Amino acid sequence: MVTALIWEIQPNDNVEVAVVIRKVLIDLVVPKVGTAYADKASDRMLENYDDAKAAYFVLEDQGRIITCTGIAQFGCRNSFEYAFKGN
Repeated sequence: MVTALIWEIQPNDNVEVAVVIRKVLIDLVVPKVGTAYADKASDRMLENYDDAKAAYFVLEDQGRIITCTGIAQFGCRNSFEYAFKGN
């Protein structure tokens, strides 16, 4: 039986979310230097997504966060448009 819960990130989630992000990067064999692994922003996802047009969600199963994801526009360009138009 699945007992997963999903909610918008809360202040007490930041530490566990950072652990999950870094674990995924290790699993994907992403370099630690020059990536989100070393980026201090990974420790403050709540603050990074603290905007009316942004959201960050965590998924908990059996009392621990197992994954997380967010959507936001950073900077002056829409990253989706940038990635798919090749600008």
